[in-house]
Amino acid sequence: LDMCAFVVFLFLFSFSLSCRAAPLDPATYATLGNLVDGAASSGSYFFNSTSPSSRPSSSSQICTLTLPNANVIQGVFVTNNYLGVCVFTFSNINLLTSVATFTGKGSAAIALLSKTNLVIGPNVLISLPGANGVNDYLNANAIPQGGPGGFAGGGTHGAHLGEGPGRPTVAFWAGSGGSFGGSGGKAGRSSTDCSNNPGNVGPAYGNLLANLVGGSGGSACCNIGVQGGAGGGAIELGASNSITFEGGVNTNGGKPYFQSESDSSRIFQGGGGAGGAVLLHAINDIMFGAQARITAIGGSVQLGQPNQYSDGGGGGGGGRVLIQASQIFSYSVKPLSAIINVGGGRGNNVTQKVGGKGGDGGAGIVTYSGVMMYDLGTTSALRLATTSALNLATTSTMNSATTSALNSATTSALNSATTSALNSATTSALNSATTSALNSATTSALNSAT
Repeated sequence: LDMCAFVVFLFLFSFSLSCRAAPLDPATYATLGNLVDGAASSGSYFFNSTSPSSRPSSSSQICTLTLPNANVIQGVFVTNNYLGVCVFTFSNINLLTSVATFTGKGSAAIALLSKTNLVIGPNVLISLPGANGVNDYLNANAIPQGGPGGFAGGGTHGAHLGEGPGRPTVAFWAGSGGSFGGSGGKAGRSSTDCSNNPGNVGPAYGNLLANLVGGSGGSACCNIGVQGGAGGGAIELGASNSITFEGGVNTNGGKPYFQSESDSSRIFQGGGGAGGAVLLHAINDIMFGAQARITAIGGSVQLGQPNQYSDGGGGGGGGRVLIQASQIFSYSVKPLSAIINVGGGRGNNVTQKVGGKGGDGGAGIVTYSGVMMYDLGTTSALRLATTSALNLATTSTMNSATTSALNSATTSALNSATTSALNSATTSALNSATTSALNSATTSALNSAT
């Protein structure tokens, strides 16, 4: 009985590791050093999370990050219920002034963690989309691969219906879209497939706190070498203190291939890949700058013409975005809903001579966990000062920068009065408690400011 209890304990313990209910903790992993602005910080970064097997393991999984100077950093592989995560942890990440692009390939999702602050500047782009479909009769052995953490699109050389938990269940003369946060769009003629089986799109799925995973692929066109789009990848950005995000993340789903007959009378097309996943988490604050943009959009289908014989392909479902912090700020002239886009892909909904319309993919899901602190229209001086203060992570710097920014943003009359009545802190205004001096300065300042 003791041995059985021990086995059950091991099973439950291993299950809890693979089904975490919280973001990855940077304190858990050894540091790879600092990733900060400098002479070698600008340029191209490349993640490789390729697995040599369909069931990734720590012994076989590749987890590397190639830096702009060609140095290669080895990450840590963490398993989950899907394709796993390659984790890269640094003591500090500050790419505020760098001009850089992060791309990648592979099966496992990507996590970029900081043990202190994480700063992504306006000229930094993290791009992990799903691949677009091609004509795989003309591209031997080509399979549209998902972004890291995402799933492949359908094709002759791979899974015909695409891959992933939300892949379509059928394809006819057009493909349906993959699902993730939102459901994929149904193809215009998917009531039966080539074997007369009932057809439908795959289910929406996912919980980013439990499993970091990307979108599912769209299906290919039946008996035609027209591929579906691949699912978008998955990226986790985490910090033990605060995140300042002014850059971009792209985990969009891939577009399907569009094949037209020689006389353009009929077209064939696959379904769009689902958008991927973006998870941002910090213990304290997450601040979004004016140029921040996050997209996990489903792959769209090319529109046909009304005079064509065609079944319309379905668009990919939107992805998932989760923002978790004590406080969430937007220092932009637009709300976070305009910064984050998890829309579904457009289906081919043009009315054809023969054939049905393809459906649009459903919108994905955006989740906020924390106190929302919108601050629309705040001056750039305050935003920059606050960003600088948080990067230095010192109270005195924050107070000084905030005071300076606020003072500069006030009217000249109020500043003048504040300087004479308060900032000088002289005995003539406050310490002497002279009523006439204080009242005169206060009245003059308030009347002038008003």
